Amino acid sequence: MGKKTKVPDNVASQLQSGEQLPHLVRMLDKQQSLLEDIRAQLPTPLDQHCLHARISGKQLIIHTDSPVWNARLRFHGPQLIRSMQHQAPQLQQLKINIYIDPAQNPVKRRRASLSEHNAALILDVADSVADPELQAALRRLSRSKQKN
Repeated sequence: MGKKTKVPDNVASQLQSGEQLPHLVRMLDKQQSLLEDIRAQLPTPLDQHCLHARISGKQLIIHTDSPVWNARLRFHGPQLIRSMQHQAPQLQQLKINIYIDPAQNPVKRRRASLSEHNAALILDVADSVADPELQAALRRLSRSKQKN
């Protein structure tokens, strides 16, 4: 006789049972309150780049929207941990997750290129170099001039 595969309940049936929804609402309210407390302690505009906050064990986990804000949040980390310990005395560590919104179009980077003048200078240097590998690399670099 084979094992019977356990099929998980679908989300709709769980929510209709009425047991999970109040719990989820309480969790979201608690997380929203925590986020507001954290934002109140941060300077503008850093406060607006804190997207979500929660406590998990000994960690205060904050979500932000870019690596730049990550660095600035880390600077405020010790202060945030100390001030949040009245709500969660076990807090010892700050963890910051970066969430980049996929709906935002990434900035298109311009391909690096050389002016005609700089390409000619690099080619002149390549002609005066004895090392064949360096000479070949400089020649390749000089061909990356601007395309008009």
